[in-house]
Amino acid sequence: MARITHKDYETLQGGLRDLYAHHNLDTLPRAALRLSTCLVPNELSGYNEVDPSRKRLQVVFEPAERQADITESLPIWERYMHQHPVLSHYIKQPADGPRKISDFLSNAEFRRLELYQEFYRNIGTKYQMVVTMPSPAPLVVAVALNRGKKDFTERDRKLLALMQPHLRQAYENAALITELSGELGRAYDVLERIDRGIVVIDDTCQVHSASPAAIRYSTEYFRGESQATLAKRLPETLERWAKVQIIALLQESESTQQPKPLILSGEHGRLVIRVATDREPQRYLLIMHSARPLDSPRLLEGLGLTRRETEVLYWIIAGNTNLEIGHIIETSERTVDKHCQNIYYKLKVTGRTTAITKALEWLRL
Repeated sequence: MARITHKDYETLQGGLRDLYAHHNLDTLPRAALRLSTCLVPNELSGYNEVDPSRKRLQVVFEPAERQADITESLPIWERYMHQHPVLSHYIKQPADGPRKISDFLSNAEFRRLELYQEFYRNIGTKYQMVVTMPSPAPLVVAVALNRGKKDFTERDRKLLALMQPHLRQAYENAALITELSGELGRAYDVLERIDRGIVVIDDTCQVHSASPAAIRYSTEYFRGESQATLAKRLPETLERWAKVQIIALLQESESTQQPKPLILSGEHGRLVIRVATDREPQRYLLIMHSARPLDSPRLLEGLGLTRRETEVLYWIIAGNTNLEIGHIIETSERTVDKHCQNIYYKLKVTGRTTAITKALEWLRL
């Protein structure tokens, strides 16, 4: 019996890099078939998802040019699938290693089956070896390698056994990522409807994903800055702010101060950005929403200020100095300063910047 060689291990390693690079269930099947065929030559390989309870089969074939012709014959396979000895075995022992038809039936016994006479004979298959992947019962997910002239050897079985744990891990990875991608897509749809943007970053501020609304906001409010489209990194202004906020979050247990939002003014209003920790370690969420311009002091009612203090705070947020506010409301700069001190005391802040932040946070602007 031929032994597994160093070249076989090199082939496996090279194929695994390709296999693990496929992160969804749409592209994984052909990657699994490529690796299987590199390790164990065959005339036809199929990635199969079999549901015995519904007698249904979904298959991806290599070579791809045979897909259409064989797919037309699949109803025949489904009709006689109960005769397949390897399938029957895996239904009972889904975690077993690679198996071939000749493990259960002699060549003569196999050829007497209707499954062979009406299906396998027509596609040129006399021998088959199968290796499975994890799947919820009763579904059976497997790669089936087919030959027409020579049966598979024990060396072939060993090679597929070496591949099997990686095949199963790649399948689990792809299934999880496919599911999360679907959840993320649904979450992005909800965020779009309520006009919220979200960006997932790590502690180096590298962007891992960004919702359509977040990309739109970034383009509008960080126009002209590099990486404004959130391709890989944050815009420079946002990155500097995010790094400070991440440090604040890490030190949150040692400080009563909460991370402050970033508030930017633009042509169509304000953009408010907050940072939050994700459940995954070293991942952070930047949550964005736009707000209409503050066009009336009445929006500030409810902060516990007098009518005059509310008016002064409104003009502070608009960017006016105390002298300018005095001219606007027809009072002295000294009186405006006194109103400011009362505002700071009532809002429990230390100055103009923190008063503006507190007011806009309260307004969710």
